[in-house]
Amino acid sequence: MKEKLISPRIAEDDVEINGVGTVRVRAVSRHSLLTAGKGVNEDRDPALVERRMLVAALVDPPLTMAEAEQWQKNASAGEVGTVLQRVRELSGLTEGAAKSSL
Repeated sequence: MKEKLISPRIAEDDVEINGVGTVRVRAVSRHSLLTAGKGVNEDRDPALVERRMLVAALVDPPLTMAEAEQWQKNASAGEVGTVLQRVRELSGLTEGAAKSSL
């Protein structure tokens, strides 16, 4: 049981981005979620936290922090939001996720 508990079990899925193509994303681990805000100043820079989540979640194509920031600047909020919404769903972070497991 311990081996199953500590072995990777991160779900992945494809997300279609209109006019761009398909990206592959994965759920974020608890560790990634907890460290996304690490070192962020008291004002809690949401753009930095979002970039860290994108870097952690994008499997194909993988992005660097600089590339994730470039995407944030050049794409609509809805485009990035669609990808992050799928990541939240895969990660069990959507509204009702805890209720559905009961």
